[in-house]
Amino acid sequence: MKKIIGILLAVMMLGMCAFAAAEDADAGAKFESDWAFPSGLVQITYEEDGYKIRIDIENEKTAGGTVWEYSCLYNAVTDSLVSVSSSKTEYTIDDQGQVVYGEAAYEGLDDEGTYTSFTIDENGKLIWKDGHEDFGADLNFDNIGSFEGLWKNEEAQVEAEFMWEGMDPDNYTYTVYIITGNPEGDSYTSYIMKGDYDPLTGKLLASGTRTVFTKNAAGEFDSADDGESFEAVFTVTDNGTLIYGEENGIELQFDILGRSNG
Repeated sequence: MKKIIGILLAVMMLGMCAFAAAEDADAGAKFESDWAFPSGLVQITYEEDGYKIRIDIENEKTAGGTVWEYSCLYNAVTDSLVSVSSSKTEYTIDDQGQVVYGEAAYEGLDDEGTYTSFTIDENGKLIWKDGHEDFGADLNFDNIGSFEGLWKNEEAQVEAEFMWEGMDPDNYTYTVYIITGNPEGDSYTSYIMKGDYDPLTGKLLASGTRTVFTKNAAGEFDSADDGESFEAVFTVTDNGTLIYGEENGIELQFDILGRSNG
């Protein structure tokens, strides 16, 4: 994917003066999130005065799917994100579970008449209007927040891993794994939860059970489940960190490398 800052020069040559520039970043910030429906995921991130959008939709009949990628700018007139470049690539899943990408069906700068737009309707759903094939005309994506991945606070000995389970039509939630304490020490606690995002509050509400691990005399961990139900609240801040808990909660940083032990 070409960097948007390079594309801006091409945009000027194409005469696309209706697009808003960097000062409209705040107005477009409402798009920055992950959006989903049962077999598809849209990820929108801010990048160099514009927005990078990646759409992954699984093929329900075959082992694979299609990925669309767009570089977009915010259009203040239409209150939308509009593409300046696009690509579409199909993929398959091989016998080892690896993703194998095919040749791009198209990629590069968009010509007039092929611009793709993204808007948010009155119900808070993301509307995708593809300019190449009008794909997505009947698809509405729900805001699920930007939680996917591993978040840590090493000083507080807390980490939380989020895995969105929405690709399964019957399981439209996040699975949340929380570890408190030091797994290399004498004891630690593990929580397994299911969480749903509330776009009105910007919080992910999770509930589940915990297991306490305690090292015995042989140096091995004994586990104990108390059967009680626990709740956790997570909020993404404007600085891109994650708060675990309500006021004065624990601040977690995103770990770009993920779990070292897989």
